[in-house]
Amino acid sequence: MLDDDPPPPTLGAYTQPVSTTVRECQLLFDRGCVWAFSLHREEAVACFQRAAEADSACAMAHWGVAFANGPDYNWNESAGFFAAAAQHAGYPSFKVAADALERAAAALTDESPQRERDLVGALALLFEWPVTPTAAQRKVAYADAMQALAERPNYAADADALAADAVMSLAPWALYGADQAPTPVAVRAKAPLERGLAADPAHPYLCHLRVHLDEMGPRARFHWPSAEALRRTDATDAGHLLHMPSHLDIQATHSLVSNQWSVGDYSAAMQANREAISADLRQLARAPQRFSIYSGYVARLASNPMLPAFFESYLATRPMVLVRFGLWEELLSLPLPEDAQLYLSRTLFLRFGRALAFGAKGDVAAGRAEQAAFAALLTPMEPETRASAGRRGRIGRSPDPSRTCPPQDTRRKHNTTVAEHSGPIAAAAELSYREGRLEASWAALADAVARYDAMPYDEPAGYLMPPRQTYAALLAEQGRLERAARLYEEDLGTFPKNVWSLAGLRLCLAGEAHAPRLREVEAALAAAEAAADVEVRASCACALESWGSGRRPAPE
Repeated sequence: MLDDDPPPPTLGAYTQPVSTTVRECQLLFDRGCVWAFSLHREEAVACFQRAAEADSACAMAHWGVAFANGPDYNWNESAGFFAAAAQHAGYPSFKVAADALERAAAALTDESPQRERDLVGALALLFEWPVTPTAAQRKVAYADAMQALAERPNYAADADALAADAVMSLAPWALYGADQAPTPVAVRAKAPLERGLAADPAHPYLCHLRVHLDEMGPRARFHWPSAEALRRTDATDAGHLLHMPSHLDIQATHSLVSNQWSVGDYSAAMQANREAISADLRQLARAPQRFSIYSGYVARLASNPMLPAFFESYLATRPMVLVRFGLWEELLSLPLPEDAQLYLSRTLFLRFGRALAFGAKGDVAAGRAEQAAFAALLTPMEPETRASAGRRGRIGRSPDPSRTCPPQDTRRKHNTTVAEHSGPIAAAAELSYREGRLEASWAALADAVARYDAMPYDEPAGYLMPPRQTYAALLAEQGRLERAARLYEEDLGTFPKNVWSLAGLRLCLAGEAHAPRLREVEAALAAAEAAADVEVRASCACALESWGSGRRPAPE
């Protein structure tokens, strides 16, 4: 390392011994594995390539280059992976993977361990060049092969991790049904995860995948040891691994002392993500040229228009934050993008926020104009009809695993398209409310709730303003407190101990009959407010009277 080179990342003590006598090759191979396990696959490719340069006779270094160019649980066919991998060079590339596998096969000898021969042979089932429309179907043969390998005696936990990865990638983010019953893929993936974790409880990829397996299922069955192992990981520069415990934290709280779980730990989730962001920023400083998947550096990915569209969707976050906190003037001061199609998500959510802002300020006509502009942009993006729908009881239903890649003008953020959000209906409901058409508003908000419940599972939820909080806030403002309280209780069942619904529910509870529940709510609210840096007076800034005063509405 040169004097002006940045220090290497801290990726812990993980090692997977491979056939090489070159220390640098083994070090870089291990480093590539940890990056791959944390789904920073582009950095993993770079490490594996450097390992192969250090020892071209190391078959597993070439295997790593191929593996890291493959699909994973987060980036798969529904997000346009195979279209991206059709390029001849760069990341991801099935051409690069296929060439690497040829070199891996050539490096194998009669003395090569059977394990390495098996891993190279199994991975060859996944890749084809050139990429065809049926490329995703090759995942099945690869998963079958890896599962068979992992079941052989004397194979290390790494094989179990690779088997679980291959199986779970058959149905990414669709491992449970609407009733939270595991799918056959989930049942199949659980076996290698349990076997591998029994042998190596802190294995970074096994722990990572176990969190993904559990997060859509019943909270009582969360495997907390995996989350805690990631929280304590020595791979402190692998940001995604540091982030992973928050998938469970936002839904439940685990006590290391009592080994019991309760609901909702947003502080722990925020801390995990603060540490993950810090790690990502450190890695961005080390290797900005290999951070396109996380930083939005997508100019050289123009061959796959879905990727710029995906990154652009994050520009919708700021308008939603301003809506959440009722910062109407600041929201209205944000300029609309000149190119509405290029910045489609941001334009949509600016129009949405402007409609709410004008309504809150009493200019309903201007709000309706913004709503019309929003609808005009949204019309070509209405989602396709799906065979399965229905409330999952938590954040949404499982996405349809047979769903094909959406068209270019259908923006999606992870599992959810913009057109599936309940925001458009919520905006119409709030404007009807400002016009005094309460029954129309209630009907629209009920529709927004149903649409929200039918959204695909996502983490975090695909739409950042749970419509029950809006619906209940406006009901409470009109004195319909019992109905509002029921909605708040439902929302707390989905998002435990959230400060918004606790604040709203407190306003709804009065009288001796509600005294026990009010005491519980006030205690939970005090704990939630301890971590807040603003005073939350109502569950939605749209409830102008409660938001501004914090006074309890008079019952109807």
